[in-house]
Amino acid sequence: LKENKLNEIDDYLFTSLNALETIDLNRNLIKTLNRNSFHGLEMCLKNLILNENKLQFIKIYYFQNLIRLKSLQLKKNFISSIETGSFNTIINLEELNLEDNCIFALDFRLFFNLNKLK
Repeated sequence: LKENKLNEIDDYLFTSLNALETIDLNRNLIKTLNRNSFHGLEMCLKNLILNENKLQFIKIYYFQNLIRLKSLQLKKNFISSIETGSFNTIINLEELNLEDNCIFALDFRLFFNLNKLK
């Protein structure tokens, strides 16, 4: 799904794809994610690539319960704020790329529970 003109990921879009390990949404026009954009992928998704989109903020529910996720790529968006707790349930996260965004402050609790982050 990379390099398209997607501006939103609808709720339950991937629900029936319960063996999906990687989603590459690189170079789209995604401005926001819905509460259930990744519903059904909690036990299988390992890599999520959202580089070069139009995301401006990260809400606490965007990546909720993606407990198998190991890599989250958010490079080259327009992210200026990340809600505290946004990554708390991604307990297996090893790689988080927030390079080249507009982040001006981070809460000291943002990375709690990310013991595997490298």
